Amino acid sequence: MDMIAWKVVNFNRRDVPMDKELDRAHETQALKLLPPDERPVMKWNGNPFVVDGGNGGYSEDDGATFLLPYWMGRFLGVVPASH
Repeated sequence: MDMIAWKVVNFNRRDVPMDKELDRAHETQALKLLPPDERPVMKWNGNPFVVDGGNGGYSEDDGATFLLPYWMGRFLGVVPASH
């Protein structure tokens, strides 16, 4: 997974059932969760059911969304060190 904000458009997919209600940010959302590689880049405080987003690859987010939990797990011993 990369953190580049590629443009993602899923609202018109027939295999993705859409919610009739908009989310709290007034965006279209799906009823089922799409795999991470089919969703727009988001942080943990976003709605993972939002199906469209990105800006055509003109920005990149940092990796702290994944690195912070990983290193916290390593520190607590939940994620073992690979040899």
